Amino acid sequence: MDRTNGITLHELTKTWPQPGGAERLTVFSGLSHTFPPGSRTAIVGPSGSGKTTLLQMVAGLEAPDGGFVEAPKAPELGYVFQSPALWPHKTVRSNMRYGLGEHLFSGADPLEEARYRDILQALELEDLQGKYPATLSGGQAKRVSLARTLVTRPSCLLLDEPLGALDGALKDRVLDFLLEWVHWTEATLLYVTHDHGEARRICTRVLEVRDQGLVEVG
Repeated sequence: MDRTNGITLHELTKTWPQPGGAERLTVFSGLSHTFPPGSRTAIVGPSGSGKTTLLQMVAGLEAPDGGFVEAPKAPELGYVFQSPALWPHKTVRSNMRYGLGEHLFSGADPLEEARYRDILQALELEDLQGKYPATLSGGQAKRVSLARTLVTRPSCLLLDEPLGALDGALKDRVLDFLLEWVHWTEATLLYVTHDHGEARRICTRVLEVRDQGLVEVG
């Protein structure tokens, strides 16, 4: 199997400390799973169940207590955090182009420029390019964070509640574009959400964090 943009979990174990020095809580125990290249998988479950922790372990931001993960590294792996992590001193335009390596980006590459423009338009950010993160609404900041990752065209995409602050009509438009983008790039997608309808619309499999592992629910 081509693992250049697939993800494989090998016997992952993860525990969390408890208040007062109580016995650590086991979140995952012996979790093994393969997400094949180009697969689209939603991860659902209640708040605090370990969905974000799973993405962080895949991204290498959180170390498991046991086992290991096979996954691409940045820039082949793109991660959109639940809380937008934008550079406060950079404009929307600069935040987006940072993903392309703004210090190297000259606009001379027509393909990069076209990709930037397409994503800017699809996520309805054209009028916000000169604004700074502190002036953006929650939904606008979410879209900028998503755009900054998409412009790099990663082969593996981790999304943590990427549309949580968007209203219904805009969410639908962004979701349509995101599904089109994933089809076009053939990226492997792990999509964390509380919205099961949203999960089934963009993903072909839905896994729930349950019983210290992942259980298929759709």
